[in-house]
Amino acid sequence: MDASADPTYRWAPELEAQHCNLDFLARQKNVHLRHLEVSEPPLSSLELLATYLVVLGRGESLARYLGVPLLSDFVEEKFNKLFSTCSLPLAETDNAQDSNMLSWVDVIREFDYDQVEHTDDGTYRFPIQGLLVQISETDYAIIRSGILQKLLNPWSDPRDVQEELVTVELAIHTRQMFSWIHLNWIQRQPVNALTPILA
Repeated sequence: MDASADPTYRWAPELEAQHCNLDFLARQKNVHLRHLEVSEPPLSSLELLATYLVVLGRGESLARYLGVPLLSDFVEEKFNKLFSTCSLPLAETDNAQDSNMLSWVDVIREFDYDQVEHTDDGTYRFPIQGLLVQISETDYAIIRSGILQKLLNPWSDPRDVQEELVTVELAIHTRQMFSWIHLNWIQRQPVNALTPILA
């Protein structure tokens, strides 16, 4: 196959030359998107594309939200297993949705020793992104050591970048096919048949 004709290969030479600014470890937990399909109704298609743009506008990975297997998923899973619980415990909240907004990666990245409060029951509290996190002494010792902060790679893995580029290009291609199909349909209709649609 001619590599120059395949969009997957077209991006490859640029991966090492350019730094990707997307954060592959940032993601709202339990939020999943679906792939855009050519058969998508027009309004639904626009709404889904708008959601894609919101994700990319936040500097997050569209591929992760679409369930594409990435190295970043493996990294986050391994970090979670280092702690006493996979779900980040929050203090003074009755809203289960709040616990889905943060991950251990968020805590590792944004931990500030000066914000920590040692409670009477031996746990530690500190704010992360406006929420009060409450963790055990063991988990606190792991975070305070600073080792995990050093292990978080600031550079995106080239394989994840490649998957992201393929995912975005597929969405663009699907949208173009969608527009082409609907344009052809409109062009085949008699003018009087389109009057109610265009009115």
